[in-house]
Parts: sequence; C-alpha cells; structure tokens
Amino acid sequence: MDIWKKMYNKAKTEYHKEQISPFIVAHHVVAAVEDEDGNIFVCQENNHVIRKIAYDEKMEKRYVTTILGTAGVKGDDDGSPDIALFANPQDISYDGNGGFWIAQRENPALRKYSVE
Repeated sequence: MDIWKKMYNKAKTEYHKEQISPFIVAHHVVAAVEDEDGNIFVCQENNHVIRKIAYDEKMEKRYVTTILGTAGVKGDDDGSPDIALFANPQDISYDGNGGFWIAQRENPALRKYSVE
C-alpha cells in the first residue's frame, strides 16, 4: 500500500470524512515517505520543515516531531539537522539506509540528510 493511501486510511479513523483533504491542505503537506520502521516523514512546504510522524507500539498515539528546519523560517542553510533551513521543501525520498533526499522549490536544490 502506498504512503498516501496509508495516510488517508489512518486519517479516516481520526477525522470526519469531509475533513481529511482540508487537514492535509491546511498543514501544507506536499510529500511523504515511509521508512522501514513505519515512520512517516513529510514535507511541509509553507512551514519550511520536514516532520516525522511516529506511532507508539500499540499504534494508538501519534507523535509529530520536527526533524529538519525551523517552523516558519525560510532559508538555505546546510548543516546538522538542528541548524539546517529549507525554502519550500517540495519532495522527499528515503534511500533505505537512514538518508533522505529533499528537493526544495525556492532556490532549487536537491539536498541529502541523515536523520538519527
């Protein structure tokens, strides 16, 4: 099952059917990828961040953390995850070895990050 279908199916259990699309749009989620542990990583374009969505072992509680970028701060700074900045991240890909490729729309770039 692809990541968008998984997100949609999970959202259906937490939100009213008519709220699902507005929820995704309101949070500016433009791309998502899943790692081998079931964690979902999303690009929030207008918030300029990459977030990780993880569930507890029972799949009952969802945890969302910002792993790259600073919410609301646009930039092109490379560096460790705590100082890296993005300008409208547009797409994300996972390489299967802990590395992520992130494409940004403004000041076009393809950047690689390892997240621990």
